[in-house]
Amino acid sequence: MTSDSEIKNEEINEESEIEVAYNKEWIPHYIYLEDLRQSGATNMFGATPYLEQARGLSKGEAMKVLSSWMEHYSALKEDGVIE
Repeated sequence: MTSDSEIKNEEINEESEIEVAYNKEWIPHYIYLEDLRQSGATNMFGATPYLEQARGLSKGEAMKVLSSWMEHYSALKEDGVIE
């Protein structure tokens, strides 16, 4: 018979195995965006052209990266990807 504590431990283990939702291949872009944010050069809602020019991305790709950075900002901070 399974005890309540064993069930809770299984639940915790399952939660800790969840993969990150942000794209690890985009980490250099996320770091660039954080540097841009800290510089105050632009409102981050207008960062797409900066990504296009500085990182060589198409407009569509830059929009996806920016959206991902915004959506996962807390996780990126917590994981130490950005400071």
